[in-house]
Amino acid sequence: MVSVLHPPSRPCLSYKSAKVQLQVLSKRDLEVMRRIAWGENTMEMADSMSISEFTVKQYIKSAIKKLGAQNRSHAIGEMYRRGWI
Repeated sequence: MVSVLHPPSRPCLSYKSAKVQLQVLSKRDLEVMRRIAWGENTMEMADSMSISEFTVKQYIKSAIKKLGAQNRSHAIGEMYRRGWI
């Protein structure tokens, strides 16, 4: 007899509950993380958003913490899995 392991099921999210989860990240947190996913570096983001590199790094740290991620890559993966990017 062969047993098949299935990944843990996730509850189906309605549009309303997905929207509530999305609000966990601020608009700037979300913008910075999407720009990372598009391949922009910290300096490019700072220049195009007219903010300092330090501020960009603060948004990144904030998003990583809010997503419960270990690093930038993990955070981007979490956003992808949640359908945010």
